[in-house]
Amino acid sequence: MSSLEHTSSYYCPCCKNHIAQFIPLHKNFFEPESFHLENWNPKTEICSMCMAMDRERLYVWFMERETDLFMAPKVVFHIDPEKEKNVKNKLAIHSNLYYVSGDLKPLDPWTKALDVTNLYYEDHSFDVIICSHILENISEDRKAMGELYRVMKVGGWGIMQVPLATNVAMSFEDERVMTADDRARAYGHPNHVRVYAKEDYIKRLESVGFRVELYNIAERYSIKEAHKLGLSKEDNLYIVHKDA
Repeated sequence: MSSLEHTSSYYCPCCKNHIAQFIPLHKNFFEPESFHLENWNPKTEICSMCMAMDRERLYVWFMERETDLFMAPKVVFHIDPEKEKNVKNKLAIHSNLYYVSGDLKPLDPWTKALDVTNLYYEDHSFDVIICSHILENISEDRKAMGELYRVMKVGGWGIMQVPLATNVAMSFEDERVMTADDRARAYGHPNHVRVYAKEDYIKRLESVGFRVELYNIAERYSIKEAHKLGLSKEDNLYIVHKDA
């Protein structure tokens, strides 16, 4: 074991490196001024070795520790993987997985062009669906959720993550907020059309048929383990299941 492993306080499950510190998020990347967010760790956002974001580290930890994803044959649908490079690279290399990536505007030839509110896949096509920080950009988010439920196999599961505010009772969205500048001021990002409230987001997922499970490393293991990954006690994964 190297001396670095003895002296480092952080660990990245994406690249398997022990590191001295994470890189803070760029100051103007996302500024949710009036909202207190879950999964918001700007001081420990990025791995200094592989550039994995905090949410990528959480996804990979969950997939490796809590699922059989990398052992059993699975058909995986990953939406907008350009923003989750480390997760994409992890999934694409495993021979047991049939990996499909899609985006509204693909940035590489391996990603399929698709509209998540009107998917062209048949019912019950995928064992696992990863939809990370997409639904907050879609006006018809319930329609998108319904499509994701439709194409998931019975017994399937998924990670469906969005920015979530803990200090509001209802999701905040206003059709009068139309320009990129206005959306940046209202929601913290020029592409977002809402900020979700926790209970409302869960209810929206449940309304299309999903069962929602919250996964929290600090609760399941320890706050020390969460801090080692650059995460906090408020960081929940929203795992959806299709039971019938």
